[in-house]
Amino acid sequence: MRPCPCGIQPREFRDAAHRTSRRIGEVRAEQGVPLDAVLHAFRMGGAMVWQDLVDETACRHPEDIRLLVHVAADVWNFVDEHCGVVSGRVVVRHRAAG
Repeated sequence: MRPCPCGIQPREFRDAAHRTSRRIGEVRAEQGVPLDAVLHAFRMGGAMVWQDLVDETACRHPEDIRLLVHVAADVWNFVDEHCGVVSGRVVVRHRAAG
């Protein structure tokens, strides 16, 4: 992964992000929220983050908007990865409960 020019190192936060996603999956499973609804919420969240990136870049640095194409895969890979983490935890909880 290429270093972020803003100084944030995504891998440093990977474990914490995975713990958070696992916990969300556990809580939603305990609440009886269907897996499809949880995954839909995660994907909607990803879409909102992406739209905010586009909007902020367009507003603050319109000349750089074309550069977002270089991070699009990273954003959607993150969303997909965390959908998998949440899904795994929800399935484990449902099996344990049922």
